[in-house]
Amino acid sequence: LSDIQVVKYEDEKYRFNILSKNILKVLKKSKDDLNKLLNAGFNEIKTYFRIYEEAMKKIMNNENLFLLIHKMLILELEQSKDKRFHIGHIKNLMNINYEYLKGVGAMNSNEKDILKTYSGAGFYLKKAYKDKSSENKLNGISYRLLNALKTNNQGMFMDTVLNCYLYTGKQIPGFFTDCLKEIESLKTIGYAFVSGLMDGEIKEEKTNGGKE
Repeated sequence: LSDIQVVKYEDEKYRFNILSKNILKVLKKSKDDLNKLLNAGFNEIKTYFRIYEEAMKKIMNNENLFLLIHKMLILELEQSKDKRFHIGHIKNLMNINYEYLKGVGAMNSNEKDILKTYSGAGFYLKKAYKDKSSENKLNGISYRLLNALKTNNQGMFMDTVLNCYLYTGKQIPGFFTDCLKEIESLKTIGYAFVSGLMDGEIKEEKTNGGKE
């Protein structure tokens, strides 16, 4: 395949996009995650935004999804009445964004399920806070981490993470050193970690008749 030109007619205007081979591969690999976003959305300024459409617009414009991920995490953290999505949809979006970053050469890791490793660390940290009866501190921590990610503040992010692990007495995972590299690494690790910190749940298959 060569590059493909897409012409869309929206709001009485024509919009043009060029889809490169890399973008086409991202869309193909992300088909399942994209389909899961079809019924998800949120209201903002009297307008309903469909997450599938917002994600497609950004990918077709050759943009990453970090701003959209950030917006959705904030709405989830606030338990906003304007949202029509859950944490699973945010993780779908992270998977799509990770494929995009690999496609444009911003991420080099091909390790399978690496995002689950990052979010899993957030889950186990939340569990450690629960064990210390300090779960009430997690919202404030999540806001600080999200603020650091939004402003690309690697120092603030790492200081907050280190303080959390010192407080719980747990060993900090080695992958956090990658947060000091490219901004894309900081945001990829950071948003996945925060999603696990907020979700606090890892679904595992059970053997009792196939039920979870």
